[in-house]
Amino acid sequence: MPESEWQTFKDHLARQLRFIERSCEVYDEGYTDEAIQIAVRIRVILHPGGKKSRSVLQHLHSGRIPLLTTSEGAPERPDLLQYDGLGSFRASSDGKGVSGVYGPGEDNALYREYIKADGWWKQVVLFAEGTSYSRRDIVLGVAEQEGGAHVAATPTAEYEKLMTPSLMWDLVEVAAGVETITPAADVRFKYVRQMAYELLNSPELLKLAEYSPSRPAKRETQPTDDEGNEETQDESEIPDGLEHGQHEPEAPRSRPAGVKLTPEDLERIRDEVIRYFRAYYAEFRDEIEKRDPDVKLDYLRGQRRIVFELGKDGAVITHFPTEDDDDAFEFVFAKDKMVRELAADMALKSPRGTTKRVYFDYSLGEDFGQNTYLGPLVHQEKDLHYRTIHYRTNWMQLDWASWVNLDRWSDEDRAREDARLDLEIRLQGVY
Repeated sequence: MPESEWQTFKDHLARQLRFIERSCEVYDEGYTDEAIQIAVRIRVILHPGGKKSRSVLQHLHSGRIPLLTTSEGAPERPDLLQYDGLGSFRASSDGKGVSGVYGPGEDNALYREYIKADGWWKQVVLFAEGTSYSRRDIVLGVAEQEGGAHVAATPTAEYEKLMTPSLMWDLVEVAAGVETITPAADVRFKYVRQMAYELLNSPELLKLAEYSPSRPAKRETQPTDDEGNEETQDESEIPDGLEHGQHEPEAPRSRPAGVKLTPEDLERIRDEVIRYFRAYYAEFRDEIEKRDPDVKLDYLRGQRRIVFELGKDGAVITHFPTEDDDDAFEFVFAKDKMVRELAADMALKSPRGTTKRVYFDYSLGEDFGQNTYLGPLVHQEKDLHYRTIHYRTNWMQLDWASWVNLDRWSDEDRAREDARLDLEIRLQGVY
């Protein structure tokens, strides 16, 4: 290739990288559909074609140049359910609540390696709903089906699945002890943004283009040869022997000392729970007839089906309304679930995918005490005709206690006191 032609294609590569960097700035300002433009530029650089539609890297005879990957690639396993190779889920708290953000990992990506460009292009970085997606699948789908280079009248079945908000992780927000979960939208755009990050932080690619991004990577280790090697990190970035961005794993703890439940203990707890809630509801029903004559709390009247679930680290009791003539009790042993998982099973899910559940913020082995959530969980949203639709769980109350608090339901006098206090709280929420 003549030197002038070689330089022309190097200039083209630099131009495409510059376009990508500008689009990343727009994306980061909140215009996430700019990912469509990023996908077009990635396609121009990497998508191989024939003589009339060769990629820039083909013109530069650099189809095997090492590129940064922040994904290990989906493992080939028949039992694989899901693999999220380029996304990053981060939670934060202001002391009053918790919120979560799902997006491109960028500098927070824990995995970093250099692989040849043709392998990078074909690497499977996402597996969901039984479908594998390579970088090529995602980039060409975004560029050719959503208006970058073409608009598809009808997206392919695989790409339509990729556009589904509930495909991967959820956005989490916790306020007043209630967790609201909304499916993360535009996963494909987040993946394209992360691919842009990888290209803009691939030293050999930048060197070939003679291009320097205005926002270089925080880590600047380069591969040592054309084959691409795993990046070596500065020892100062690895605190206490842990990889960058990781926390020391929690050590599993056994049951607290002294908590050894024999069959006799289980029978005792069962009897205590039954006596406690019979006393609780007898008091509650007497009080509600006195203090709620206008039946504003009518949905709380009637009998209950009370389900006691004993898990790995404590117990959850869920209260359901029933048409039976008397309260009913069920006892279940959920040996493989923690209390926070049992509570998550009682989540409210709307048709649009929004989820609300009682939130538990405790570390593995930590004593999370005991408490009650006076439900039901309630959520409202607009339908297609902009009418407000209300959704609520079919349970009315949730009680929980850790292993060391399983005597929570042993005092019938406390049951009656709790019933009066709970009714007072509910009345304050109505009047």
